[in-house]
Parts: sequence; C-alpha cells; structure tokens
Amino acid sequence: LYKQILIAESDGKILFEKKIFIVYLILIAGYGAFLGSPVAYPGDLIAEYTGEIITEEEADRRGRLYDKQACSYLFNLDEERCVDARQFGNKIRFANHSSKPNCVPKIKLVNGDYRIGIYAKQAIFQGDELFFEYMYDAHQRQQFVNNERVDDSEQDGLIILKRFPDNYILVRPSSD
Repeated sequence: LYKQILIAESDGKILFEKKIFIVYLILIAGYGAFLGSPVAYPGDLIAEYTGEIITEEEADRRGRLYDKQACSYLFNLDEERCVDARQFGNKIRFANHSSKPNCVPKIKLVNGDYRIGIYAKQAIFQGDELFFEYMYDAHQRQQFVNNERVDDSEQDGLIILKRFPDNYILVRPSSD
C-alpha cells in the first residue's frame, strides 16, 4: 500500500518521502494525513505536494466552486500558477490546517521547476497527524477555526466532543 517516491533537491541530493496513510475523521475536517514511517525529524521531507498545475485565473474559478463544496486542495506555487491536488494529488493533500503545525511547506526550484515539499517542523512519530499552516486570509480562517483540534491546556470555554489517542480532542465552543 505504501510507496516511496524519489525527489531531487536543487543541490542534487535524492531524498525519500516518508510513508503516509489516510484515515477518515468524522466531525472534524474530513480526511487527515498521518505519518506512516516510524519517525520524521525536523527538516525531513515528508512528501511533495503534487497535483495539476493551473493558472491563477483557473485557480480563482475553481476556488469559487470548491468554496461552495467546502473542500479545496489549491496551493499557490508562485504569482502566476497554482497546484490543484483535488483530482491528481497525492496523500499529503489530506494534511489539515493548524495554527500549531508540525510540518512546513517549502517551495524549491528543482531542475528548473518549482516544487512544493512538506517538511517536518519538529519530531513527528508514526501515527501522528500531519498539519501545516494554510496561510488563510481572515475570512477563510473563520470558516475553519471551530474544526481545529486542541490539547487539554486549551480547553477553557470549550465542550469536549471526543478524545483521540494522540492527545488531541475534538471540541466546540461552549454557548456560555
């Protein structure tokens, strides 16, 4: 089920992506991406964010449609192009947003093409969910703020809906 993919960095080094598996999380944010390899250390490449490369105009058109469905996998590559991972992307597209991410995306020039790598920001262990900061604007951030998991130290004013074994909890704001 797992497949390792070779990626050439701009300095010529070949890196292996980490193994990723997907679990459907009901009531949270749909799918999530989880580390399938034993461990990823800070700076390790987790995966390349792949998909269809489209123009910014096409991304705007698709983005309006995706917003109506509350499901978008658009990632800005540069000022003129965007990667749409919705139909042709790999499993890393299921990594969710967090204001406290454990991964960071980096755009690098590889053999004349810009590529998006998702790298470990901290030590990540097998089974941990993968998160990165989506860089939402204020409107988009408000749409997703209630779907973010938090740890026990951040529970004030929240109602716990479910606890997960990785020490995350699904919450909603209390109505007080």
